[in-house]
Amino acid sequence: MRLNQDSFELSNRDHSEKMVAIELENARVLMNILSIVAKEDTFEELLNQAIDELLSVSWLKIMPKGGIFIVNEGTQTLQLYAKRNLPPTLYTLCSKVPFGHCLCGRAAATQEVQYAKCIDGRHDIRYDNMTPHGHYSVPLVLGSKLMGVLVVYLPHGHDRDEIEVTFLLNVAKALGLLIQVKNKEYAMQKAKEAAQKANDAKTNFLASMSHDLRTPLNAIMGFSQMIKNKIYGDQIEGKNEEYINLVLSSSKRILLLIDGILDLSKVESGEYILDEEDFDANALIEELANEFSEISKIYGVNVKTVLNSKDVKLMGEKKAISQIFQNVTSNALKFSPDSTCISIFLSALADGRLSLKIIDQGSGFSPRIMKHIAEPFFVDDAHVAQKDKSTGLGLYITKRFAEMHGAEFILKNEPGSGACVEIIFPSERISL
Repeated sequence: MRLNQDSFELSNRDHSEKMVAIELENARVLMNILSIVAKEDTFEELLNQAIDELLSVSWLKIMPKGGIFIVNEGTQTLQLYAKRNLPPTLYTLCSKVPFGHCLCGRAAATQEVQYAKCIDGRHDIRYDNMTPHGHYSVPLVLGSKLMGVLVVYLPHGHDRDEIEVTFLLNVAKALGLLIQVKNKEYAMQKAKEAAQKANDAKTNFLASMSHDLRTPLNAIMGFSQMIKNKIYGDQIEGKNEEYINLVLSSSKRILLLIDGILDLSKVESGEYILDEEDFDANALIEELANEFSEISKIYGVNVKTVLNSKDVKLMGEKKAISQIFQNVTSNALKFSPDSTCISIFLSALADGRLSLKIIDQGSGFSPRIMKHIAEPFFVDDAHVAQKDKSTGLGLYITKRFAEMHGAEFILKNEPGSGACVEIIFPSERISL
C-alpha cells in the first residue's frame, strides 16, 4: 500500500516539475517575443524572429513551420508578412486572404481560434501535392482590435489541446502588442518624414519665390529708371516702348504668381467656390492659344492649335479653366527646346466628354514628377530646362482646379514626342 502511495507522489512530483518547466519556457518565449520590439530590423524580419521563438518551444507538438498575417482594414484582407518553411506556392496563394476565406480568413472574421486536425472542407486554399496536416489559426487581437492572424501547422490527426491553445493565445497577445508598437513607430517615422519633406518643399518654394519675385521686380525698377532718366528721349517709341512692354509683362508675371498663391490658399482651405457659366470652349481656348503663341515666339517655340470641329459649350469657371491652360502651357514652354512645337488640341470625345490636350516636344515628365504631382511646391530641379525657375504650384493647382470641375487629370509621356497633359471634362458639363 505504501509503495503505491510513494509511486503516486513521485508521479505527481514529476508532473509538477514538468509543468513548472513548461511554464518557465513559456515565460521565456513570451519575454523574448516582447523584447523584439526594441530591435531595429524590418517589420518582416521582426515577425520572422517571433515565429522562430514560437517554433523553438520544446513541448509544443507543432510542425516546424508557420506564418503571420497582418490585417489590411481597407480591403478586409490578411496579408502574409512573415513565413517560416512554408511551400513557395503559398507565397502567392496566401499573399492576400479575404476575411472568411480558408482557416486564417475565418479566424479573422470570427476572432476565434480555428482548429483543424486534417485538410477539411474549410481548407479553401489548396495546391498540388499538398501533404496532410492540420492547423491552429489564431487571431491576433489587442483589446477588441484585430491586428492579424498567426498560423501554425499540426501533424495530421493531431487532437486539439487546450494547453496548446491557451499558450498560443498568449503568444497572439504578445504579437498583437509587437505589431501595435511597430505600427505606431512606423506611423511616427512617416509623419516625421512628411514634416521634413514639407519643410524642404517650403524652403525650396521660398528660395524659388524669392527668385521669381526679384527678377521681374529688378526689371521693373531698372527699365522704369531708364525711362524716368529719359536715356532714350521723351517719346514712347523705340527703346522706351520696348522697356514699357517689359515692365508690363514683368508686372503681369508677379500678379499671376501672387494670384496662384492666393488661389492655392483658397483651394486648400475649401473656400474657393467656382463661379460657373456656360461658355464657348472653342472661343476661349483659341483666345488663350493666340496669346500663348506670342509669348512662345520669344523662346523660339511654335504653337499648333486644333479646335473642335463643331461649336462646343462647357459649363465651368472661365478663370479657373484659363488658369489650367496657362499653367500647363507655361510648364510645356519651360521644357521645350528651341525650334520645337507645342500642340494644343480641344476635341469632343465619342462618350460625350471634352478633352483638352497639350503636348510638347521636350524630354517628358520625370518619374519624380509623376510620383509627386499631388504635392504643392514640389520642383524637380534636375529636370527643368532652366528657361524659367518653377515654384512647383502650376501643375498642382491645375490638378485641383480640374478635380473641382469633376475632370480627369492625366499626365503621360507621348511616344516619339514629349510630355502630354490631358484634362477630360465630364459629359454633364458639355453641350454641342
